[in-house]
Amino acid sequence: MRYPGGKGGAGVYQTIINNIPPHDTYIETHLGGGNILERKRPAARSVGIDVDPEVIEVWQQLDVPGLELHHGDAVAWLESHQFTGSEFVYADPPYVMDSRRGGKLYRHEYDDADHVRLLDVLAGLPCAVMVSGYSSTIYDSSPLASWRTIDFNAMTRGGIAIERLWMNYPEPAE
Repeated sequence: MRYPGGKGGAGVYQTIINNIPPHDTYIETHLGGGNILERKRPAARSVGIDVDPEVIEVWQQLDVPGLELHHGDAVAWLESHQFTGSEFVYADPPYVMDSRRGGKLYRHEYDDADHVRLLDVLAGLPCAVMVSGYSSTIYDSSPLASWRTIDFNAMTRGGIAIERLWMNYPEPAE
């Protein structure tokens, strides 16, 4: 499924997947096109969360073995989940408005307060977390500011953009 901000471009999903640590449960909080879920080595348990009912419907039709789908707010799901520490959370929320070249991209947008709420919850999780997006004042001054980062080029409809990964864990061993 093609989705705005999708991670299916050459070099993009590889960079992300190469920075994923070992885990038993994979949780993707803003599933969208699910390029990472689709391409990474399957976990014992995979969870996809999206607020967009059309996204959930498409994924239900794909019938991916072992994938649990949850329609709703990612932050609410994260706050209610009982973590064991063996999870890996990948969050690829809508881009911060001020970091975009264009305007509205998604059927369900995030405002600045939504981003702050998400980042605060992600920073408090007792497991490995990766967040992807563009550098922005909100993200770079959030609890993620102390996390390990990687910048990489991604091809967009508007040309090359610099994506950033924020990770709360050390670089995975090869």
